[in-house]
Amino acid sequence: MSSRVSAAESASVAPSVNESIESRVYSVAKVARDENDHHSVTILVSELPKRSLRDECKYRGWSTRFRELPPVHVTTVAALQETIDGIKLSPKRTILNIVASNEVSEISFHVPSHFERLKVLRCASKRDKGRLLIDGASTYHNVRLDKWEAHRHKNHTLILGFQRGVRIKLAGITPNTPWARIVRAREDFTSSEQDDLLSQFEKLSQNSEWEEIKGTVAAIMTLVVGTYKSVTGMKTELGGIDVKYAFGLSAAELGMAGAKITSVATAAGPAIVLGVVAAAAVYFIPWDVVFDYLKTGLSWLWDKICKLWERFKCWVQNLFTEAATENSHDYMHKPMAFMP
Repeated sequence: MSSRVSAAESASVAPSVNESIESRVYSVAKVARDENDHHSVTILVSELPKRSLRDECKYRGWSTRFRELPPVHVTTVAALQETIDGIKLSPKRTILNIVASNEVSEISFHVPSHFERLKVLRCASKRDKGRLLIDGASTYHNVRLDKWEAHRHKNHTLILGFQRGVRIKLAGITPNTPWARIVRAREDFTSSEQDDLLSQFEKLSQNSEWEEIKGTVAAIMTLVVGTYKSVTGMKTELGGIDVKYAFGLSAAELGMAGAKITSVATAAGPAIVLGVVAAAAVYFIPWDVVFDYLKTGLSWLWDKICKLWERFKCWVQNLFTEAATENSHDYMHKPMAFMP
């Protein structure tokens, strides 16, 4: 995976009217320092000035507690794996904290089994609407993060800063994987469901605003999945969808549909423990992956919906591409109009 900070996001590193680089450095470094303790190793991932971050991350004072604490490792997105690989493992420190500042948009990593607990946190205010995407191919304890919930973990715990926008990004839905097994066969659709499905796709060809489209896509996904519980946590966003549970793993199959969120307090705000079934929409699926998934699941209907879906796909892609280019929130509410 190519991890990078987009031009629009990189611009956010520049001082703003309300927050200077100095204040951001202070806030991010404070979270890293506060999260660091005698039992952990802390890595701070940021595109902010390294020297300033390192200076601010230094512990000041002469107490024994501060002298015993290991330093915070300051690194960049590109050098994150190198930093992880360079950590000197200690039986006393079995927690790894990966703390990212809010201009970092995506990361990828492989964390060894030595660490019994992995925390991935994002430094951001409650009002911040951004997110930190973790490549689903990233591994912890030799398990891919997009398959973490398919296993039970006795000695390893994965904690994500969900409320501050940390998500696991699904890069693809391939055949013979848990994420693909929920596609319903043609014979599983009743005649009324087939009519409903066509009706929902026809709605996509009408002039609509984004808020209306979100509901239509959710309805289509519900029909394709075939079990409402699998998509109750789905949240449609401009760049893709957030989904609850493991999407491809049905709650009924695991027998844990009533699983509750296990919340953990951190210096970067509340986080959640990702277990066999997460009770929060921790998975992010980009639109292009959603398109491919639906095309596969509805191949038997594709000749009837192809043109409608392709037009909708182009509209969505243009929508979030131009919205990012223009950096305008108002663009999200422009109506969709298809050319005949």
